[in-house]
Amino acid sequence: MMSAAAGLSTVAAGASDPSWIRYLLITVSGAFTVAFWAAATWRFQLARRLGGRIEQAFSPRPATVVPVGTELADEVPFEA
Repeated sequence: MMSAAAGLSTVAAGASDPSWIRYLLITVSGAFTVAFWAAATWRFQLARRLGGRIEQAFSPRPATVVPVGTELADEVPFEA
């Protein structure tokens, strides 16, 4: 019975010690740093495979050009 009370007081003392928060923040910031560098490395490797340009790897595709005279029949023509 006495050891259980001593254990609870130790847990309570550890909960009031703010050092665990610091370790948690260090761990979380480290995880974000690793994730950021992994994503950046992946992005540059993908860009190199697609021709060496990052803009080419992550730009939206160009719009499809519709030749004149092939518009849809239900479109209303623009009148000035």
